[in-house]
Amino acid sequence: MHVTAHAADVTEEAAVRRVIEAVDATGHPLRGVVHAAMHMDDAVLSGLTDDRFAAVPAPRAAGAALPDRLTADRDLDLFLVHSSVSAGIGNPGQAAYAAANAHLEALVRARRGAGRPGTALAWGRSAGPATSPAAAREPP
Repeated sequence: MHVTAHAADVTEEAAVRRVIEAVDATGHPLRGVVHAAMHMDDAVLSGLTDDRFAAVPAPRAAGAALPDRLTADRDLDLFLVHSSVSAGIGNPGQAAYAAANAHLEALVRARRGAGRPGTALAWGRSAGPATSPAAAREPP
């Protein structure tokens, strides 16, 4: 097994094509895609402009659709997208983010329905200093 990580703007087709070409140039076949791109801009809907709302799903929705389309002719073993439980339960101030994650999960269902690999890993709340039990007890 040969694993490499690449960073690219997954909303730009040329950038995604360059990554695929770089993998092809190694002589190892592309066997999997892990999509973990995201953009956050939390606000209630009335506080979002059209541009702010559109910026949130772009790396999730378009960013998964491009690798999906550009690898359609490949025999992949893995197509993993990092989603969020917000797709199913929502989250205050994250309507655009929840919609983007629902799109990812629909894309994975479509892939699986077509007999192609696809897994959506729906993460829950992140752990870290701001979400630690101690931080939760501190007043805002």
